[in-house]
Formats: sequence, C-alpha cells, structure tokens
Amino acid sequence: MPRTWRTSKLWLLLILTVFLVPGYVRAGVRSSGTPRNLTQLQMATTNRSSVEGKQSRLTPPVEANTSQSVPVATKAVLTCPPVGLTNVLIIRWEINLRDKPSCIRAYRRDNNETSERNCTDERISWESRPDQNPALQIDPVAITHDGYYRCEVAAPDGNFGLGYHLQVLVPPEVTLFRGSNGTLVCRAAGKPAARISWTPGGDCHTAEQQLGNGTVTVLSTCHWEDRQVSNVSCSVSHVTGNKTLSLELNRGYVRAGVRSSGTPRNLTQLQMATTNRSSVEGKQSRLTPPVEANTSQSVPVATKAVLTCPPVGLTNVLIIRWEINLRDKPSCIRAYRRENNETSERNCTDERISWESRPDQNPALRIDPVAITHDGYYRCEVAAADGNFGLGYHLQVLVPPEVTLFRGSNGTLVCRAAGKPAARISWTPGGDCHTAEQQLGNGTVTVLSTCHWEDRQVSNVSCSVSHVTGNKTLSLELNPGVITLEFPASRLLIILYVKFSLFLVILVIVGFIYFQRINDCRA
Repeated sequence: MPRTWRTSKLWLLLILTVFLVPGYVRAGVRSSGTPRNLTQLQMATTNRSSVEGKQSRLTPPVEANTSQSVPVATKAVLTCPPVGLTNVLIIRWEINLRDKPSCIRAYRRDNNETSERNCTDERISWESRPDQNPALQIDPVAITHDGYYRCEVAAPDGNFGLGYHLQVLVPPEVTLFRGSNGTLVCRAAGKPAARISWTPGGDCHTAEQQLGNGTVTVLSTCHWEDRQVSNVSCSVSHVTGNKTLSLELNRGYVRAGVRSSGTPRNLTQLQMATTNRSSVEGKQSRLTPPVEANTSQSVPVATKAVLTCPPVGLTNVLIIRWEINLRDKPSCIRAYRRENNETSERNCTDERISWESRPDQNPALRIDPVAITHDGYYRCEVAAADGNFGLGYHLQVLVPPEVTLFRGSNGTLVCRAAGKPAARISWTPGGDCHTAEQQLGNGTVTVLSTCHWEDRQVSNVSCSVSHVTGNKTLSLELNPGVITLEFPASRLLIILYVKFSLFLVILVIVGFIYFQRINDCRA
C-alpha cells in the first residue's frame, strides 16, 4: 500500500503541473512587466536592406550621398569630391529645394567660365573662385534651404559625384502662459519638433501643428487639480539645445529671464517669427529653361509607392531618365530611349524599385514594398521635342510606432514607442513624467517616457501614443501589476474556470482509482 500511495502522489503532482501551470503561463504572457530589450526593439523597427555592392561591367562614376544638419542663420559649406583641380574638366552643382525649380551652377576649366540657371537665391554661391575651391557656400542658412545638393566633377579619369541631404535646424521659440480653466500652456515652435516635459508632472496633453515651412509648433497643456503646487517649470528639449521656463502659480507671471511676460504673442505672430520666407524667385533667363518642380511625399513602410513623371505626351518623348539618390548609396540611374525602345540602368541593385510597367506606355517608378532605406530624393527628367521637363520627389518613409508599456525602477512606469518620425507620448492621469529619445541610424526614433505617481491614489493609468500613421493606447493596473493589452478579464476568468473544472474532474478520477486499489489490497 505505501508504494500505491507514493504512486498516487506522483500522478497528482504531474496533473497539477500539466493543467494548472500552463493556464497561469498563458494568462501571464501579456502581463509581464519585462519588455524586450532595446536591441530587439531596434531590430524590430529597423528594415535592413541587403548590401548593394554589385558593379556593372563599365566603370561607373564614383558617387556618394550623405546627410547633413545645419542650424538656421549660420554659414554652411558643402564640398565637392576630392579630385585634383588640375585634372578637372567641368564642375557642376545641382540644387533641388522643395517646391522650387532646380538650380544649376557650373564651371568649365578650359575657358575658365562659370554659368548658372534658375539660381536667384543670392545666399547660395561659390565659396571662392571655383578654379581654386569649387565648394558651395550658403550664408546665411535659411529654413527654405532644406533640400538635396549634388556636386558632379568630370575629369579625364572619370566622373565623380557627392550629394547632400541638407536639413536646416531651427531652435525652438518657447513661451509659457495661462490657458483656460486653470491650465498652463507651454508652446515651442522649432524644427524638428521639440519635446516638452513638466516639473512637477500634472494632467498634461500635447498636440502639434505642422507649419508649411517644415517647422512644428508643439503645445503642451497641463493642470494640477487638487494638488498643492506653487511653482511649475516647463522644460523643452531640442537637438539645438534645451530651455526651461518657470511660472509661480500664485503670481501669474513667467520667470524666464528675457521672457517675463505672462501674455504670449498669438499663434499667427509665432508662426511669422519661426518662418523664414524667401523672396519669390520667378526670374527667367533669356533661354527657355526646363520646366522643373520639386515636391515632398510621405509613404508608409511596407506599402506600394508610385512616382510619376511630368505630364508630357509619350509621342513627343525622346528620353526618360530617373535618378534615385538614397542616403549613403551611390546614385541609381534608370533611362529609356524611345528611338530604339531600349532601357538602361546603372548602380540599380534594389529589385524593389522598378518601372511601374513598360516605360513606353507608363514611365512611372514603382517601389514595392517600400522600405525604411528608401528615404531620399527621386527625380524624373523627360527630354521631348518641345523642351526638357523635370519633377523631383523628397520621399519620407513613415514607420508606425511599436509601443510597449512596462514597469521601471523605483515604482516608475515606462512607455516606449519606436517609429518614424518620432511619436508623442501622453499619460492619463498625468504624473511626474520625463521623456527622452534615441535616434537610430536608420531614421527611426525610440521615445521613452518615464512616469510615477508619488503620494497619489492611482489604480489604473494609460499611455497614449500619437503618430501620423495612427494612435495607440496601452493601459496598466497598478495594484495587480499586470498589463491589460488585448486580454480582457472575462477571458482570463473563463480560462481559469475551465482549468479548475478539469482539475476537479481529474481529482475525482484519481481519488476513485486510489480507493479502488485500497479495496483490492484489503481483499
């Protein structure tokens, strides 16, 4: 009988392990407070393209593209490829600004002459004499100088190209003032968008307004209901530097050094202060220039994008040429020649970028699927019997944020959102929160918002993430300590009820077998 009793206990332990433990594991899969580590998060938000190192049989021009950020109202100098000037035949700068025709500046060494076309911005010029230094100078840099700049050098030993994706940075103009219903409002207008945090934290909501010139006005509205707060600070974080404004609630004025008035300028005045308007550049040279335009386009990742050429009748087309400039990649050239109905390409190894159909029927370019590495400048040039036409696209790839909510140290909660562009995080109810961001090499941004609710009776909090691709909200119950993400309590109770019922059935069967063996032994 002792052996039978030990065998029954082993059977009972095995049943408990098989039926109860998996139930709790399933119920806790989505309730763990430990997220994936940052490396895994970066891998999830990073779309890596394969190495494109194939070369055509003919030696291609040495070309490269890079990104450069320059503060507004400073001087920027863009250099050409490092080619000895004694070997130079022609130097050519092509400047593609948003919503402007392409500007061409060229230098010919054999007759020591310079020429230009569609170049009316006097702030963009040669750094010095092009026969001594062919660098391009922008002085002072304005917000309208965002765009793609490319230097091409023709020499006896080959052609060389170097492109710049230039981003102009605008330090935020910050104001702090009283809103309605006892709220305080902190406003920051700059480029790129600034980050706003409060000390102490309150019930806060953040919104932003995209201005036509690329600057972003961020508005953070906060209130401290039923809390004894006498002084608050609004901290603004930006790539150009940080600023902090303070306000005494019982006095009602802003303590911010130069800015001491509690009444800000209205939004129209603020937009005018952060907008650098360039003069209308409508002058034309005596020769009829090509009809050219540049535009901006945003496309979600993993979708299909189609970029069209200028609307020119295909019967009049002689040559169609697509130039694709991606960051840190050599320029890709796809061309179609109508007279012999032939296509050609150079440095084009990405199979996701191709003609939409036959170029003699539709010369549009297709990207399918769009990857995060497809950020860049795309330009279609059409040579026709009645002139040349160009249309450029500054393509921005959007990545929906991947959001996680978990417990941090010292009783804090952390909400993490990784996407492109950077997402906005807000909490309900508001607490003592701090936000930081990490720029990844592929253009995505990981935003971390850490919050705690000291000396406050809070049982449930929500992390709301705002993004141009859509919004998400995660909730967490502070007392049970589990995250309620797509796993309602009713479903959890049903699973536990079913498991418990199965356990009772198995327990009855084991008991019946046990007592049956007892009776057999006595007999």
